[in-house]
Amino acid sequence: AEEKHVPLTQSELKHLADVLMPNQVELMRAALDAAMAETANEEEREEGLNALQELVEDIDNARDFMTIGGFKQVLTLLELWESPSLQASAAWVVGTAVQNQRELQLQMLAIGAMEKLLMLLHATDAAANATHAAGTMAVEAEAATEAEAATAAATAAATATATEAVLAKALYAVSGLLRNCRESQRAFEVGGGVVALVHTLGRVHSPKLVRKALVILTDLLAETTERAAEHPNEQEVAMEARVLASALRNSTELCAAVLQGLSMADQDTREKAVDALAGLLDAGLLHGALEPGAQREENAGFVSRASCSLSRVQKALEAFTAECDVRKSCGETHATARDLLGKLRALEM
Repeated sequence: AEEKHVPLTQSELKHLADVLMPNQVELMRAALDAAMAETANEEEREEGLNALQELVEDIDNARDFMTIGGFKQVLTLLELWESPSLQASAAWVVGTAVQNQRELQLQMLAIGAMEKLLMLLHATDAAANATHAAGTMAVEAEAATEAEAATAAATAAATATATEAVLAKALYAVSGLLRNCRESQRAFEVGGGVVALVHTLGRVHSPKLVRKALVILTDLLAETTERAAEHPNEQEVAMEARVLASALRNSTELCAAVLQGLSMADQDTREKAVDALAGLLDAGLLHGALEPGAQREENAGFVSRASCSLSRVQKALEAFTAECDVRKSCGETHATARDLLGKLRALEM
């Protein structure tokens, strides 16, 4: 006899759907609860944030999470100074959600995401300086024993690693907020983001972080310059371009910071530095960064870290192109560097 198929009831169908396709909003609520649970240990809270990061990769989930107020709560975790791992994970959640999503970029801006991320950039910059100073003082102190010096060095290294992780995720989130979003770019510039970015370039030694900062700088400059060219008669656009140009031109660390990227062993970082130099020159900003006095200081053998002379830039680019000639692996960046060298040589005439 044939089996008789009994149709599932509505409640059975709902149960099956819940099993096969769990409610995404409820999953996000559960992950948020885990992340925000102050009584939980740090590892459990971080697991909640990691689950959220995966869930908000889906644009519909990200929108729903914004609707239920989830991102506003996640942003509060950026202020947990005693827990760098949670700060980094929270920034990762934000950065994941806003990738090329203008609607979410503007909503994040409205709930204060840019201000909190800039606060993170400024704070990690200060923390890196303080950690380096403390470690140096402890190691160099005459009274320090070998064990004390080793402990101080280990503490400084652990703190630097944690700071680097926070900075990497903060830069990731800032990059996502800025991309093709004029409103975010304005908030970034007003909030001192350009200064924080230049400080990051000049004071970190991780190729990964330098690359991230160089890409943000180059993209921000390119988008602002392009917008000004497309709307030459729009006063607000022209003002935004002037604000960015002024911040970059007045930064004594800018050129030297980019040169630091060009001197790194990591090839990708060096290529990003070449792109940044080309963007600065095309925008007419490298002229201001090339300090006239730096040439005299260099000839005298006393070049400060913040100085940037025309000859130093040329030597760095010549070294890069020479290595490209040998490796034959620089692609379009090789041509960019050669073109840049030609323009710099013309400045000497």
